Amino acid sequence: MRCHAVIVTRLYSPATAAAAFRLQAVARELRRSGQPVTVLSAHDNSWRRTRRIGVEGERIISWPMLGGRGDGVRRMFSVLSFDVLLAFRVSFCILTLRPSVIIVEPPPTSGLICAVVGRIARTAVIYYAADLWADMFTGTSKARRGMRSVFGWVERTCLRRSAAVLTVNGALAQRIVSTHSVVPTVVGNGVDLRAYAAPACRRSKVLVYAGTLGVAQGASALVALGLILEELEPDARLDVYGEGAERASIESLASEKGLRSLRFHGIVENCVVADALRRASAAVVVLKEEEVYRAALPTKIFAALASGAPVIYVGPTGIASTLIRENDLGIAATRATLGTLIPWLRSRLDASDGYRDIDLRGWAAVNGSLEAVARRVVEACPGEPE
Repeated sequence: MRCHAVIVTRLYSPATAAAAFRLQAVARELRRSGQPVTVLSAHDNSWRRTRRIGVEGERIISWPMLGGRGDGVRRMFSVLSFDVLLAFRVSFCILTLRPSVIIVEPPPTSGLICAVVGRIARTAVIYYAADLWADMFTGTSKARRGMRSVFGWVERTCLRRSAAVLTVNGALAQRIVSTHSVVPTVVGNGVDLRAYAAPACRRSKVLVYAGTLGVAQGASALVALGLILEELEPDARLDVYGEGAERASIESLASEKGLRSLRFHGIVENCVVADALRRASAAVVVLKEEEVYRAALPTKIFAALASGAPVIYVGPTGIASTLIRENDLGIAATRATLGTLIPWLRSRLDASDGYRDIDLRGWAAVNGSLEAVARRVVEACPGEPE
């Protein structure tokens, strides 16, 4: 009998999110190794359950959930609507499919449900801790302090009851150890290199930001960067692809400043973003300057490098800024030091032959391949039970 794997995630293809891409790569690697795969996912565009076969041959069962934008407390209703029937869905899969492993993505409420059901049914559960949700509840309000305390307990219990814990980088692994006394396996992070073409011979005077416009990103920094760009080169522009809770406020601020270089394109197909990146002078990555985000390494960095675009990083000093500086992958600054970007940005806008100091795409192939990450995830999965 072949091993069967179950993947539990709110976000899955065709969603354009890092979690969706990451878990689709895991499904592809599991299928390549000969394992049947079932994905328990969700959608918010209808109230009907759907079943379909994915592009990797995986079976996808999607149930309706409430849509939810924003961060912290506002996000919880969407999460709870996914979790409310999760114990039933996982139990039914265990009874009918007898999987050898269940791989579950945050939130930790989903992880805890799977860990408890898995322990009762003697099925291994692997928690893929790409982030720590308790850290998202920053602020001093009673509601946020309460949510941080509750999610801290849920996260700790989930991590300790899982058969194995995976995470995406060493800094986050250290935080998991120090906060929850659990030692995870670091599998890395990356992008599907096949989706990103080699850089264009000539690059346009365009910067590209592709990602969520949320509180965690601190995306208002895009306005400050747009003002610098407009002063350096009136014909240059900053193209923004994506949506989020902060888009309206960013557009309002840009309008107040009379900023014409900032253009919003909303959510588009990944191929459109890939084409924009390969033609851009540089890609922009922003993070909110808070302690929790020092351990964050956004996948949009790897997407830019896979397209041959150097990275302009604006955010806290941490793992992302260190990576960029030590490997000469672009330039990093905080909001207080945005002025240091000007000489570098001027040289990039004047250049027409791409970033030739090192092979950025080659670096991404070695250090940011999602296929290699997926192989390490599958290697962490238990074999067929006796």
